[in-house]
Amino acid sequence: MSKPKNLLLKCIILIVAATLTFNVNAQQSVTLSGKVTDSSTSNEIGGVAVTVKSNSKKGTVTDVNGNFKITVPQGSVLVFSSVNYKTLEVPTGNDMFLNVTLAPASSELNEVVVIGYGTRKKKISPVPCQQCHQKRLKRALR
Repeated sequence: MSKPKNLLLKCIILIVAATLTFNVNAQQSVTLSGKVTDSSTSNEIGGVAVTVKSNSKKGTVTDVNGNFKITVPQGSVLVFSSVNYKTLEVPTGNDMFLNVTLAPASSELNEVVVIGYGTRKKKISPVPCQQCHQKRLKRALR
């Protein structure tokens, strides 16, 4: 091959490689936004942690109106978690806006005994317990 043809071939290969590299880098991350609401009341939920499943250090928190914005690698799975709600994992697709609804976590509190240095469930307390009702406390404070 002659030198001009060889040089032309190298230039073409270099341009194609640079173009492919640029396209791959441009598609690696995507900025998503969305709103998180309560599934039972349709109210917005503020303070929901939104993290990337593969990298829990990468994340954000929803504002008081339930809105969030996050830049993530394309094809990531987002994890939505908040106190009193079930954790939800949402795979990112082609949508740039996500409407996420969280279901309330149904957990019942057991009876709790307050002691001087912590708390325990009533049934596992090693000492006798006494119940004191609100009416009795109000009378004692008068």
